[in-house]
Amino acid sequence: MFTNDAFVGKVIKPPFTGNVNILCYSAVSRGYTATVPLTVHIVDVNDNTPRFSPEVYMNVIPENSPAGTSVRTLTCRDDDSGANGLCTLRIQTGDDVTHKFAISGKTLVTTGTAIDYEALPSRDRTYSLVVVGVDSPSPSGYSVNEDIPVGTTIATVLATDADDGEDGTLKYSIIARASTVISNFGCRDSDSGTSFTYTMTQNPGNKFIISNAGALAGLVLNDSLDYETAPYYNLEVTVTDNGYPARSSTISIDVTVLNVNEDQPVFTNTGTYMVFASEDTSIGSTLVTVTATDKDAGDAITYAFVTPYLSFHIDHTLGTILLVHSLDYETADSHVLLVTASDGMLSTTATVTLEVGDVNEVPSFTQTTYTININENQPPGTHVGRVFATDLDAGASGRITYTISDGDGASFFTVDSFSGMISPSAVIDYEVNTFFFLIVQASDAALPSLTAQCLVNVRIRDDNDNAPVFIPHTYAVLVSEEAAVGTTVTTISATDIDSVADNNNVFEFSTISTVPFTIHSTSGVIRTNALLDRELLPIYNMVILATDKGAIPLTGTSTITISLIDVNDNDPSISGTYDSTVDEDTAVNTVVFTIIATDLDYGRNSQLSYSIVSGNTDACFKIESRTGIIQTVNTLDRELQSFYKMEVHVTDDGIPPRNASVTCTVTIRDVNDNAPHWITQFFVLSIEENVAIGSSVGFVKATDADIGMNSALTYEIVNYWVGGSNQFVIDSSSGLISSTEALNREIIDTYVLWCRVYDGGSPMLLADSNVTITVSDLNDNNPVFEMRHYSGNIRESSQVGTAVLRVSANDADTGVNALLSYSLYKSARAAKYFNINATTGIIHVKALIDREKDPFFSFKVFVTDSGAPPRTGTTKVSITVQDVNDNRPEFKQEFYNTEVPHSDTCSSVLTTITATDVDEGPNALVSYYFDKYSEDFNLDAVTGKISASRKLTSGKKYIEFVFARDNGNPELKTRSKATVRIDAYKPSDVVLLFHLGVNKSYFESVERAFLSLLTGVYRVSYPTAVARRWCLIETSER
Repeated sequence: MFTNDAFVGKVIKPPFTGNVNILCYSAVSRGYTATVPLTVHIVDVNDNTPRFSPEVYMNVIPENSPAGTSVRTLTCRDDDSGANGLCTLRIQTGDDVTHKFAISGKTLVTTGTAIDYEALPSRDRTYSLVVVGVDSPSPSGYSVNEDIPVGTTIATVLATDADDGEDGTLKYSIIARASTVISNFGCRDSDSGTSFTYTMTQNPGNKFIISNAGALAGLVLNDSLDYETAPYYNLEVTVTDNGYPARSSTISIDVTVLNVNEDQPVFTNTGTYMVFASEDTSIGSTLVTVTATDKDAGDAITYAFVTPYLSFHIDHTLGTILLVHSLDYETADSHVLLVTASDGMLSTTATVTLEVGDVNEVPSFTQTTYTININENQPPGTHVGRVFATDLDAGASGRITYTISDGDGASFFTVDSFSGMISPSAVIDYEVNTFFFLIVQASDAALPSLTAQCLVNVRIRDDNDNAPVFIPHTYAVLVSEEAAVGTTVTTISATDIDSVADNNNVFEFSTISTVPFTIHSTSGVIRTNALLDRELLPIYNMVILATDKGAIPLTGTSTITISLIDVNDNDPSISGTYDSTVDEDTAVNTVVFTIIATDLDYGRNSQLSYSIVSGNTDACFKIESRTGIIQTVNTLDRELQSFYKMEVHVTDDGIPPRNASVTCTVTIRDVNDNAPHWITQFFVLSIEENVAIGSSVGFVKATDADIGMNSALTYEIVNYWVGGSNQFVIDSSSGLISSTEALNREIIDTYVLWCRVYDGGSPMLLADSNVTITVSDLNDNNPVFEMRHYSGNIRESSQVGTAVLRVSANDADTGVNALLSYSLYKSARAAKYFNINATTGIIHVKALIDREKDPFFSFKVFVTDSGAPPRTGTTKVSITVQDVNDNRPEFKQEFYNTEVPHSDTCSSVLTTITATDVDEGPNALVSYYFDKYSEDFNLDAVTGKISASRKLTSGKKYIEFVFARDNGNPELKTRSKATVRIDAYKPSDVVLLFHLGVNKSYFESVERAFLSLLTGVYRVSYPTAVARRWCLIETSER
C-alpha cells in the first residue's frame, strides 16, 4: 500500500480505500538497522456526491390532508464518512408555488396550507418537485444566499496561546475588509517557520478575494451576488510555502448562489383592466385574461380572486376570467374584481372593471291577476284600484304606458296611462251588473315596443238601503201562567227586499224589553225563559226588532202583547212558629197551640182545613179541622215520651188542592220520680301494671230516667273490699276510676271496690254497685335461661335429626308474655349443621358433620317471648364433635428413591416413609409395615425409617413395598402402597469427599442451598446429575 524513498525516507501513498494502516518503518546504516512502527490515519476527502435511490419518486395523496401528513420518505446516500457523508434534503425547484410541501428530516410532508384538487391544473392534477441532497463537508466550500443580511454570523475563528497573562490574551481583527466571510482554509505545514502565499482563479467574474491574516486565510465576498446573473462560481485556490524547493497545494471551491425571491410579480396594463360585456353574454364566455411577469428565475405565477365572486371564475394558471352566472344590468351595471398574482411568497393585485351593457326586456306586472271590489253607485272618476308594472331597462326602454285593451268592462272603466289607476266612467247599478273583467296592457317606449298584459277582475258590491218589515205589524197572544220554561208562545216573521249580496237581506230578531220571554234570532220563535205568575203581572208588552246585516244595518220594529191565564197556584200560608213546654202531669184537654193560616186564592181555593199527619205518638194530642186548635187528649209521661214533633198540614179546597205544613214541637217538663240505675249489676275493669300514677282504669256508668238536676249523678267509692285501700279514686261527675299508686301484678293482681251513685233531685235518690279491677300483665321481664352456658358432645357420624341437648328458659310474666320461642343465631356457622325446636328448645343435628372440618361449635341461642314488644334472652352453647375413624392414612409421597453404598454406610437410616391421618387420638396414630417379609431391610413401624439389615450387593436395585395403618377401631390402612427403590453402589465410584472449613450446625443450615449450587455445577457437564449428601462427619482435624 505504501512505498518508500530509500534516500530521504519519504513514504509515498498509492491509491487506497482503508482509513487506518499500520506498518513497520526501517532505516539501515552500515549494517545497522532501526525499526519504528508507523501508523497512517487516512483522512476522508469529500469526493463523493450524494445519491438518491431511486432518483424518481411517485406518490398519491388525498386532497385536504391535515398538516404534517407524511407523503414519502426519501433515501439519500453519500459514500464519504463523517460530516462529508451527512445528507441534508431541501426542495430546490418545482411547481409548488404555494408551498404546500416541506422537508422534515428525510420525509416529504404537507404543511398547513390545504391542498385543493379542483384548484390544480386539470391536465394531470400533479405537483412536480426537485429535491436536492447536500452533504456537510469540512470547510472548503460554503453556500450563501445572495441577500444575506449584514451582521449574519458565517463562521467562528478560534485561536489559542500557551502564554500566560497579557501574553496569552488574544485579539481578533479582519485584515482584508469584506462584507461576508465565506470560508476558512485551515492550511497546515509540518515544517517549522513556514509561511504561506495564496493565489486564486475565479470563473466567472471577480466576486471573491482571499483574506490572509497570519496563519489564518479565508475566502471573503468582494462584491454583491445576483442569482439571475450567475448562480454558480468555481474557484481554484493554491497555497505555496516559502521553502526550497517551494511546495504547494491546490483546492477547488464550488460556490452555489441560492435564489432569493426578491421581486414580486408585475401585472401588464399597470394592473388595471377595463372590460365591457352585455347582460346577455353567454355563460362560459371569456371576459378577459390578466397577465403578470416575475423577474426572479424559476418563479411560477398563479392567479386568484382576492375574495370569491359567485358570477366569475379565474383560471389559476392562465389568468383567464370566465362568466359562470348570467349578468343582469338591472341588478348591477358594473362589477369590480380584485385579482392577485402570486409567486408563492410575494404577490400583487390588479383591478378588473366590468361594465355591463343593457338589453331591452319586457315590462313585468307585479301580479298576473288583480281583483277590485267596489260599491254600486260610485261617482265616475273615483279611484277604485291600481295595476303596477316595472321595467328596469334604461332610458326609453324603461318608460311604461298603461291601456285597457279588452274586456266586458272596457266601456265602464278607464286606466290612467302613467299611474295605472283604474276608475269607473259611469254609474254602476248592482242589480244590473255584478261583475266585470278588464285586460290591461303595459308598453315600454322602445322601438320596437315590448308589452305585457294582466287580468283585472272587478266585483260590484250591493248597497243596503231597505229595512226589514214585520207581517203583521202587531201581535196579541195568550199563555198559561203555569207554562214551563221554554214553552213556545208564538212565531213572528219579517221580510227585506234587499239582495243577498253582503247579507243585506239577512236579518236577526232581538228584543229591547225586559220580560220573561226570548226570541230566536233567526227563526222568530218566542219562548218563555222563566216561570210566570199571573198574581205578580198578568200582561206583558214585548218590543221586537229585526236588524239586517248590511254594511250599514237597518232595523224594523213590532210589538206583541202577551196575557197570562190564571190557575190555582198559591199554597196556604202559615204564620208564626209553634213550640211549647208542658209538665208531664198536665190535665187532659189543655189547649197547647192554635194554628193560623191564610190563602191568596178566592172561594173554594181559599177555604182551609187542618190535620196532624205525623209525630202524634200514642194520639196524645188532637186538632180542630177548621180552627186549627191543638189540645191534650191523654195523661203525659216524660219518661215514656219527653218530646213530640208533630207535622200539621193545612189544605185548601181547590182542584187540585194545595197544602202547606208546619212543625209543632211539645217538650214535656220532668219530675224527679226515678232513682239512678247502674248499667250493669257488677263492673269488671282492668289496668296494666307499672302504668303511671293517675292512669285511667275505666268508667263506671249509671243512668237516671229523669232529666236536668233530677238526672245529675254523683259517683263515690264507699269502701275497698279486696286488695287494700286508697289505690284508686273515682271522678264524682264522670265515674272515671284512676290509679293513685304504682301497681305491680306480681304483688296484687285483683282489687274489689264498693261504689255509689246518687242524683241531684229533691228528694235525692241513689244506687250501689261492686267494681272488680284486674291488674293485667305487662311484658316487663326478660326470658332467662336456666343455665348461662350449655355444653354437649356429638359423634361426627350422628345422623340428621339426632338430639344433642336441650336448653330451657323461664319468664316471670304471664299469658302471652310468657309464651317462649327458641332460635339459633342465623349468621353463625353452627346454623348450617344444627337447628332448634322453637317450642321445646331441643337442639338437633341438621346436616352431617365432618370433625376434620368442624371439630367444635360455639354459638348463641336466643329465647323470645310473645309480648309486644317482645323481650329476648341469650345463652351460649358449646358442642364438641367426637372423632370417628373415617379417614385412611395417606402417604405424603408414594415413591421413594435413594442410593446407598453397599457397605460402610455413614448413617443407618436409608430413607424415611411418612404418612398422615386427619383423624385424632388413636385414630390418627400411624404404623408402617412391608407388604411381605424383607431379608435385606428393616422398617421401624412407628417412625417409618428403613435401614439395611445386611450388606447389600453393589450395582443392585432393590424394590420394597410399604403400607401404613391407623390405630382406630375398625383399623384402616392406606388405599395404595408406597414403592421404595434403593440403589446400591460402590462408594469409590460416585462419592466425592469435600472438606469444608465450617462447623456442622452451620453447614446443616445452608445444606439445601449448597447442594443446589453443586447440582448446577455438575449439570454443566452432566445435565441429569444430582448432588446429595450421604455422610456428614465433623472433626477437629485441619
